[in-house]
Amino acid sequence: MKMLKENVDYELVPSEISEDAWSVRFLTGDYTETVVQFGAIRFNDEDVNDDGVAMSFNFDIVSTPDESLVVEDISLQKYAGDILLAIIENAISNDELVTKEVNGN
Repeated sequence: MKMLKENVDYELVPSEISEDAWSVRFLTGDYTETVVQFGAIRFNDEDVNDDGVAMSFNFDIVSTPDESLVVEDISLQKYAGDILLAIIENAISNDELVTKEVNGN
């Protein structure tokens, strides 16, 4: 997997949905100029994917030049996951990651 870079492959932009959140604009790849908003992100040691990452997340498409694009698009989900992983890795390396425990009810 290519390491994606902030302000090269994606950029964080103020959310149009919530003043307490950020959206992500894709700058490269098949989804250029698509803007998404991530929701809940969870890490689970028991469900590891092919890349060795056990992460699940949801997101909404805020805007896109492709009117037929939907969140169910598997390729979009993979690209969004790659971007999200890059954002998290960047936050960890800059000591900026904030996490919150969620009760598993």
